[in-house]
Amino acid sequence: MIARRHWLVFAMLVSLGLITGCGKPPQIADSPEALKIADALWTAIGKQNKDLLTATAERVTQLAEAGSISPEAKDFLQDVIRRGESGDWDSAHKKLKSFIKGQRRVK
Repeated sequence: MIARRHWLVFAMLVSLGLITGCGKPPQIADSPEALKIADALWTAIGKQNKDLLTATAERVTQLAEAGSISPEAKDFLQDVIRRGESGDWDSAHKKLKSFIKGQRRVK
């Protein structure tokens, strides 16, 4: 009976991981413009500068419209921006840090 419960819990965790994508952040394009926007957002969040945050938000939208970043990366970065705009700088910083750490270098 206990083994069956363990199997059920394991199956549920695997299913959850598959549904959520294991929690990995989306990849930003390996282009100078895309990398600059992540750097600009890091600076805006770190300095808690709403003017820079607004300018960065506009640039994220422009890059997404031009196809320079994926829709998933745009959504992720816009969530970081919303957190900063609402004054939740710590949460924005943590989310952006997880995004940056989750990037894989393209060769």
